[in-house]
Amino acid sequence: MEAVATVDFLVYGSLACRDEVSFQSLLLLLEKARFRVMDVNLRTPYFGPEKIHKLLAYADFVKMNAEELHVISDWNGATEAYTDQQRVDLIMARFAIQEAIVTYGADGAVYHYKKDNISYHFPALKVQVEDTIGSGDSFLAAFLTKRFQMQEGVQLEEVLEFAATLSGFVTQSRGACPEYNNEVINRFQWLHPIFNGGQKQQ
Repeated sequence: MEAVATVDFLVYGSLACRDEVSFQSLLLLLEKARFRVMDVNLRTPYFGPEKIHKLLAYADFVKMNAEELHVISDWNGATEAYTDQQRVDLIMARFAIQEAIVTYGADGAVYHYKKDNISYHFPALKVQVEDTIGSGDSFLAAFLTKRFQMQEGVQLEEVLEFAATLSGFVTQSRGACPEYNNEVINRFQWLHPIFNGGQKQQ
């Protein structure tokens, strides 16, 4: 329990809260964590607004897909007229979330940063799809790895490019956890460059 307070960030998902004991245990961990990253996993019938909202209240950073964005924002008063940007703004304001990523599958992802009031769209790599299981998890893992190097001079574009590259590699591989090392990923990135980078939106 005490070790949680010593790590850079704690990643947690809503799917782990199907059991009440697990849910209460997670809440205790979240109280200790320095930076909390929620990976939303809405799987019928294991979710509802009460528990999801409680977990969001702890989050500093949230990752969700477009469908999950719509479900959660609808719970909080969004209408069909809302754009995705407005839906994200609604959730981030409601739960005091500082950063969010919304993934759109083959259409890439959008990173939202409340402090600088920016939204940054980054495309997905165009690869031959072999297995999409694990692609979202790998994107988040790669993003967070580089995100916490930004204070050392790593740029946001590098963070997003690395996340898109690792996610693309997993997508074109069989299984959620294919073997790789830095050399493999560097070569894959060289073979699948993202020439135009992302698009920053104010």
